[in-house]
Amino acid sequence: MSQTSAISMDVLSAEAFPRHDDLIFDIGMNICEDTDFYLRKGFRVVAVEADPASCAAAEARYRGEVASGQLTVLNRAISDTARPLRFYVCKTMSAWSTASAELRDQWTRQGAEFDEIEVPAITGAMLIERYGVPHYAKIDIEGFDLICLAGFRAAASQPDYVSVEVDFYKRDELVSMLTSLGYQRFALVGQATIPQQRPRQGGVEGRSIDHIFAKGCSGHFGDELPVEWVNGAELRRQCETVVRQYRASGALRRLSKVPMIGAAAGAFARAQLPLAQDWYDIHAAR
Repeated sequence: MSQTSAISMDVLSAEAFPRHDDLIFDIGMNICEDTDFYLRKGFRVVAVEADPASCAAAEARYRGEVASGQLTVLNRAISDTARPLRFYVCKTMSAWSTASAELRDQWTRQGAEFDEIEVPAITGAMLIERYGVPHYAKIDIEGFDLICLAGFRAAASQPDYVSVEVDFYKRDELVSMLTSLGYQRFALVGQATIPQQRPRQGGVEGRSIDHIFAKGCSGHFGDELPVEWVNGAELRRQCETVVRQYRASGALRRLSKVPMIGAAAGAFARAQLPLAQDWYDIHAAR
């Protein structure tokens, strides 16, 4: 981090910013699958997205909400400074767009295609400085989730609830970061279960609405999350269980290429290692 950005963060950490119970940060807006849910529930939304085409589409789709101030679409990439940075827009799958060259290379090997652009950047602390402290922040920015959380740590206050996509290679760092931010309750949520989530009667978080979650949505949040909250030690245990199944599934995938036993190995992995067939978010609460 540059000396300039470090000084900026020190200034931000000395200030207190207003809290807004009706505000959500949708960081990694993509195609608005989560933004739409938050708006329908009556929240004000600051939607942060690095892809300018996605931002233009959102502003056209939600002209009324933008005009009323309910929705702010911010064409920025999350970084540890405000300097512009390279961003890789995935033409094959929009959810794989990323500022991480490592992830771009990984997905290129899987057949994805990318366009490289330069985008303006913003830190998590600057978001809070500009818009105040949100009730909830959804963070899904392919490789930069920890950088966003580090920015939140530089602000005087953090959201009541956050969710981040899990990079299991960095799980210990992620849990330690969330704990250092003052979060004490956690939930590991498999993305495959989200289309089966149904609204909680009474509307604890905003309005009570009927909503069907599509694949790729982040789903319910906060006190409407339909899973049990656990402490940090239990979260680490759950993560280790998932990692063990991932490793075993990887070994079986290699065996699946062996003649005669390949089909059986694949069937065994699907039946006996269900956690390895999913990807996960961590939700955190104070």
